[in-house]
Amino acid sequence: SETTIWNRYEYTAPSDGNYIFKWSYEKDGSVNKGQDKGWVDDISITYVNPPYTLGDVDNDGRITISDALMAMRYAMGTAALTDTQILAADFDGNGTVSITDATMILRAAMIAD
Repeated sequence: SETTIWNRYEYTAPSDGNYIFKWSYEKDGSVNKGQDKGWVDDISITYVNPPYTLGDVDNDGRITISDALMAMRYAMGTAALTDTQILAADFDGNGTVSITDATMILRAAMIAD
């Protein structure tokens, strides 16, 4: 019979932005018959009042053509955005800001008007 000792760890990100969380395991030389192992279980990510509205890149409280232009310029490499603006501009949530995001923001702006 195997005894499993579980440890709970929590991490609070120090600021807004994108994060990549990685778990790693390093095997020691004490056991070599498959009994050396580790588990990662019950992962939860909680967002507390995100400081942005998806699509509102300039954070003026409205989704407008200006937001779409900011996203497009960033996607083309001709403008910079803050970390929070990048999160607001990543309309499809895939981790990057692209022309597709800018188009989606433009559509949202047209619906909002």
